[in-house]
Amino acid sequence: MKKISLIITAICFVFLGCQTDPWEDIEDGSWNNERSILSLQFENQVGQAEVTRIDESTGEVNVSINADAVPDLSNITMTLNQVLKLVKP
Repeated sequence: MKKISLIITAICFVFLGCQTDPWEDIEDGSWNNERSILSLQFENQVGQAEVTRIDESTGEVNVSINADAVPDLSNITMTLNQVLKLVKP
């Protein structure tokens, strides 16, 4: 009888110990859909771009361009970096 109760107790501990990890979804980052501009770089840009968030879906980016170095401002190239996911450190 003592062996049976010991075996039942061991089985209960095994089943109680085998549960899913509640932090798994948070650690893999699949829940995060945030998109934010990290940096913006134009050709002949002077200084860093100022990225200001207005609300959750809109923002404003202010840049300074050396207009004397470019004869036609419509031909300036741009590099944009975005956050795609929260990355676990």
